[in-house]
Amino acid sequence: MSEKDPDISVSSFDFDEFIKSKLDALKSSGSYRHFISIDKQITTFPKFQYINDQGISMQATNWCTNDYLALGSWSGNVDISNETTSKVGTGSGGTRNISGSTIYHRQLEKRIAGWHKTENALLFNSAYQANQTTLCTLGRMIPDLIFISDEENHASMIEGMRATSNKKLIFKHNDVADLEHILKTTIASAPKIIVFESVYSISGTVTPLSAIIELAKRYQCLTYIDEVHAVGLYGNTGAGMLEKFGLERSVDFINGTLSKAIGVFGGYIAASNNWIDFVRSFGSGFIFTTSLPPSICVTAVNSIHEIKTNQVLRNDFFKNIVILRSGLAQFNIHFTGAETHITNILIGNASRCKAIADRLLNEFGIYVQPINQPTVKKGQECLRITITPRHSIADIQHLAKSLNSVLNQKIIITGRSSRLSIAQIEIVKSKINVHFPNLEIEVKLKDSKGDRLINIPLHTQEGIDFFTEDIFNDLDQGVADIAVHSLKDMSTEHFFGDHTFAVVDRAEVRDIVIFNSNIIDNIKENKTIRIGTCSFRRELMALDFLKKALPQLSSDIKLEAVPIRGNIETRLSKLKTGEYDGIILAFAGIDRMFKNNENATLITGLLHDKKIMVLPLIDCLPAPCQGAIVTECLKSNLFANEVLATIKDVKNHEQCVAEKRIANNYGSGCIQKFGVSSITLNQQETILAKGIDQYGNEFEDWYGLELNLDHVHPDHIISSDQLGFTSIKTYSSPGKIVGASNSYFISHISAVNEIAPESFINHRVWAAGTTTWYKLAQLGIWVEGCADSMGFKSIHSLFQTELMSINPDEMKILTSESSAMKWANEGFQTVSTYDIQYQSSLIDKYKLTSSKLIFWNCFAHYDSVKALLPEEIIHVCLPGKTYDQLKELGINPIVFPTFDAFTKWKKKYTLQYIAA
Repeated sequence: MSEKDPDISVSSFDFDEFIKSKLDALKSSGSYRHFISIDKQITTFPKFQYINDQGISMQATNWCTNDYLALGSWSGNVDISNETTSKVGTGSGGTRNISGSTIYHRQLEKRIAGWHKTENALLFNSAYQANQTTLCTLGRMIPDLIFISDEENHASMIEGMRATSNKKLIFKHNDVADLEHILKTTIASAPKIIVFESVYSISGTVTPLSAIIELAKRYQCLTYIDEVHAVGLYGNTGAGMLEKFGLERSVDFINGTLSKAIGVFGGYIAASNNWIDFVRSFGSGFIFTTSLPPSICVTAVNSIHEIKTNQVLRNDFFKNIVILRSGLAQFNIHFTGAETHITNILIGNASRCKAIADRLLNEFGIYVQPINQPTVKKGQECLRITITPRHSIADIQHLAKSLNSVLNQKIIITGRSSRLSIAQIEIVKSKINVHFPNLEIEVKLKDSKGDRLINIPLHTQEGIDFFTEDIFNDLDQGVADIAVHSLKDMSTEHFFGDHTFAVVDRAEVRDIVIFNSNIIDNIKENKTIRIGTCSFRRELMALDFLKKALPQLSSDIKLEAVPIRGNIETRLSKLKTGEYDGIILAFAGIDRMFKNNENATLITGLLHDKKIMVLPLIDCLPAPCQGAIVTECLKSNLFANEVLATIKDVKNHEQCVAEKRIANNYGSGCIQKFGVSSITLNQQETILAKGIDQYGNEFEDWYGLELNLDHVHPDHIISSDQLGFTSIKTYSSPGKIVGASNSYFISHISAVNEIAPESFINHRVWAAGTTTWYKLAQLGIWVEGCADSMGFKSIHSLFQTELMSINPDEMKILTSESSAMKWANEGFQTVSTYDIQYQSSLIDKYKLTSSKLIFWNCFAHYDSVKALLPEEIIHVCLPGKTYDQLKELGINPIVFPTFDAFTKWKKKYTLQYIAA
């Protein structure tokens, strides 16, 4: 058969891309598992050889083995394994039901049953398989059986229960009261089984065995205990925690492993004859699996005998644990699991956990693997240290000292000496302190070349990285470990260079204009408004916008861009002296200064009596990576790399990488006349690039808005305003709505048609979008900012910054009557100042019924014609109320940031369609 065969459909699902995306996400989170190939020698255990990334043979000490008693390399086991293999061969030759049930398997099962004081036992190829098969078999064969499981149970137990449709109830870890509550509220007659472990490797805790067993008897439940981390270590003969507490014969099923303290391979369950026969007869995981090699069985019998008779072996094991923990305590290294042999050092971050493990191996010859998801929950990532009797005191001391070197270190941070830079360094320090509480941090500040050229326009100077080069050079010279920068000041060449980078924080990306308090008078008097800016991008976009956005109180608003240099407080001081009428700054910088206690009073004073405008995101597009703090270090500085990997904000870092790459298509350097910014539209990520490129060409490109329409004809793509709608508006008396609040959100210009513009004097006014803003400006109203037609909720985070300090819940929304009810239902204060009804003659109903994609200009349009819509139509709209109302109806519309973006997309799609 071929691809042309009509019975074969070629899948459009990209499996390779799916796999890659999943693996990439795992790697970026730090949870990707890396293996090293260990050259294990029984004569040198726990030391081994391995080949590092440079191809060099290295030695390391194993601190994460499950071979707790080192019986895997004990000569007594090696000799008997070799002897048995020479006699019977390497494999069993089949499943237990065919030819794989040998005398050696039965000898081991009898030894295990006797050890646990049960009637019988059943071997599996792993304890995982034993758990999964037994629990799945019980559930499948007893459909009404209710599983009652501890929340920290091992994945194998969870998978066994999950594989059935039985009811499953989870009780809080080791919480006897919660368990009893579940038992009390479960149907008494229903068959039940309590599933738990004796020693939990996640937390290192011991189960309250007596209490759980007593509850099981009282409520007539079966009991299933996993003893894998206890078998071989606890109890008079090493049979586990049940033996230690004298509770043998008190549970129905015991799961154990041959692969940890016993030092070989495999797993088992121990139970009554009937239960063993039941699982043996119905358990698919047992029936269809080739049995353990006979040599493994013989060796396991030998190991169990050694454990039962050689008390010194286990004594030495527990003595070493005491020595280990004493060494950790000496260096103030905190660990969990004190009541068991399990020593977990909580790291709490997957990337950092991996970085620490890498450093321990590469710098100190210590092999300990990070324990990440799914073994532990996110935030519980740890290093799990296991010890054996063959670890020497010198080994333990070296481990403790090495952990101290890695966990308790000093690091030097460098950055500019400006107040803003210091505030950004404090943000970085606070993030480091969360994950590295014992880390000593020293800060070294210096002036950059850009700071020294204070009165010279930088575009007249040769070079790049005026504000960052002197700082990152300190890394190469060994003066500092980590450099902190504003990412928008860093060149693309350096960002994609040889250092390690991590974006650690990103604040509001918009620009803001600060005006002197006499700005209204100056406009009325038709004076030229001098705007201080050092950016060609801001000069191009902001001045054009401000001509239309400032209150239109004179016949012609005249604006002049005047160069300005200096840090934030210097520029604000120049504004205060009247040298400028307004200055444009990055919103993030001022807000970060506000949040810094040392700067807040200064900035508050400089902003006193000033008027502000937050520039719209789309019309005045920010610089690439504006608002982002980036840190960098040398790749060779392993600890600094660990720190950066830990504090990196992965989402913001990926956004900034994308913005830098896109920006590089249009030009670089100090004379950029364009902006690039990520915009999130109802969880849909897009990037807008806009302005004039290095060749003088004007452009506006949206990334992430590509739609796969499967060759829909452009004539079948319409917007709802093509359907002949006319609006009929009626206005209500505004009464005393203005003056009742300090701040207003104008959802549409119609909302203020019957309100005197003077009513908004001394009130904070925000608009839904720039169209409404311009019309408010024509009425002489001062507007602070807008939502860029992306919905009121899209600017809530902006309102709640220190700089803005607006409570959205206290803001009055002026809107239509129908919308007011919807806003009120969401808890917002609303005032309906008008009502609007849409009518349409639908002159061309064919245009509607034949359409494949409709852009809804408002929800009312959809509501008017929904009965006529084709079933498979694609819905498109702006973010905000229309999107929310469509979602409430179960529709998942595609979101465009602006109607203009939709129009540009349609034009591009039409050209591609024609070309195709």
